[in-house]
Parts: sequence; structure tokens; C-alpha cells
Amino acid sequence: MLLVDDDDLQLRALRRAGRSERRLELLFARSAIEAFKLLEAETRPVDLIVMDVYMPDVDGVEACRWLKANTHTAHIPVVLTSVTITPALERVAYDAGAMRTIPKPIDLTKLPLPPIKARQAVDIPSVMTKTTRGADLLVSMLAQAGVDVVFGLPGGAISPVHDALIDNEIRVITTKHEAGAMFAAAGYAHTTGKLGVVAVTSGPGALNAMTGLAS
Repeated sequence: MLLVDDDDLQLRALRRAGRSERRLELLFARSAIEAFKLLEAETRPVDLIVMDVYMPDVDGVEACRWLKANTHTAHIPVVLTSVTITPALERVAYDAGAMRTIPKPIDLTKLPLPPIKARQAVDIPSVMTKTTRGADLLVSMLAQAGVDVVFGLPGGAISPVHDALIDNEIRVITTKHEAGAMFAAAGYAHTTGKLGVVAVTSGPGALNAMTGLAS
């Protein structure tokens, strides 16, 4: 299955969800152009393409038209997805050749997959053309520094870091308030002798954390 979306967080969430669907082999692309190149180079059959409608350069509807006009990809079912599915969007999608539309967030278990008996079970890690993000580098540095626990409250600007932490072995302990995360990290550092790390968002999140920092 090829998943095409310009939202990096969406692709990472789908990659994590795909780990529980071991019968699926997932391919990822961040744009229609990248998807076209991947399909040209891919030697294994792609059973289904799930593509975001609203993407820069070439949107999902136009990409679907191109796929259906190409003899090498016309046979592959295409599902178009968006946060909001309107009747007008459904008509445009079907006219472009899409088999159906589904709303986001995408649930892999509800996609129109070919019968399991017709699919070859695979145990290959998901393939993803990846650009290393700052959040990934930060989490990697924390792991190298021996950090095994991070306290905090996800949301806002810190979301990419918490997302990267999910893909790492570092344990994340969330609190109901940023100050609570600061106190917990301080207690953890005092009792274990290890680094106490807190990850909170900017603005109000950082301001709330000041209470714990000052104490």
C-alpha cells in the first residue's frame, strides 16, 4: 500500500499504526511527484494508493487522473482522503477515477484492502523516504546522553518532539500541568542521579513550567 501525504506527522502516525498490521507492507511519499517516482522504481506490486487531496504542486485529484491515464498504474485502486469530505469533493474524486473517499484521520483497518488470502504476508519494516527532522536529532542526542525518561505535556510547538519520542525507547511520562512535569523531573534526578528532562511547549506551557524551575 502506498500512502501519500505532505503532512509528516500524519505519515509517522500511519507508520506506527502499520506496525500492528503486519500483513501490510507500507510505502510512503510526501508528494504526488514523489509517489510517481516511487511507483516507477517499485518492483513489487502496489495493491492500493491512499492519497491526500490537498497537497502542494500536484493535488490528489489531479494525481489520481494521471495515475488512471497511465497504463502502468491505471489498475491500482486509489482512495482520496481529506479532513472534510463534501459531496462536491466526492463527485470530483469519482470523476478522477478514485474508488472512494475517506475522512482523516485514516484508519488502516477500514481501508478497502484486497482479500488477505490474495496477499503475501510480509515482515519487512515500512519503507519511508525520510528527511531527518530537528526533533529526531534532539531525541537521538537525548538517548546518547543516557536519558531514559522524559516528563512533559504534549501540544503545540513541542508536538514533533513528543512524536519523535514515540519512535524511540525513551519513556514519556505525561502530567496534567507543566509545573508538575518540572517537579517530577527534579525528583527523578535527585533519586536516580540521572538527567531530569522536561519537554513542554512554548508560550503558556513554558510559563507554567517556570513555577517548577523557580522552586
